[in-house]
Amino acid sequence: LIWLHEMAGVGKSAVTFTVAERMRSLKMIEQMNIEMRLVGTFFFSCKHTNHSMTGYFFVMLAYQLACNFPSIQEDLNRAIHQNPALLDPNKSLCNQMEGLFLKPLLCGCPPFAFVVDALDKCMSKTEVADLIFLLGRALREPDLPTIHILLMSHSKDHIHDAMQERGMCPLVWEIPVNFWRGCGCDYLIRWCRY
Repeated sequence: LIWLHEMAGVGKSAVTFTVAERMRSLKMIEQMNIEMRLVGTFFFSCKHTNHSMTGYFFVMLAYQLACNFPSIQEDLNRAIHQNPALLDPNKSLCNQMEGLFLKPLLCGCPPFAFVVDALDKCMSKTEVADLIFLLGRALREPDLPTIHILLMSHSKDHIHDAMQERGMCPLVWEIPVNFWRGCGCDYLIRWCRY
């Protein structure tokens, strides 16, 4: 998990959009006939209800995964048919992660990346901490394919505290704005390719 952060107005969202657009054009493995290295994005926004809370996070990522990897569509459909509450944004985020994210990915997807912008725009500090914890848990799953998560946010104490939790520290590469201004988008894209 690479965490790019700084105060408002320094261009984090511009970097996020640039990285996402450039990564969309990266080819993975020709034999798999998959054209995108970037398989999911989620942009938090306090202007839109669906993007101001974490309840839609794994639902949106699962949808994007299914669009990019048709091989997991059947597994996702089965999970939703068995438990329609997985699509309910007010239900357990942990259950959503298990049913919509981890189980389908364990079926054998190649390495890929997600881009998440404006985590600080999530309305609930508790939800942010829970989401960071769950992403860390997913990244520690030994049978999961290689996943890179590029996460952007303001430098907020509650996000920093969640990233500094004992289980998260080894998984997080923290990049403050004064570092990434010098390295640029290409550096971030190269990081997500390995």
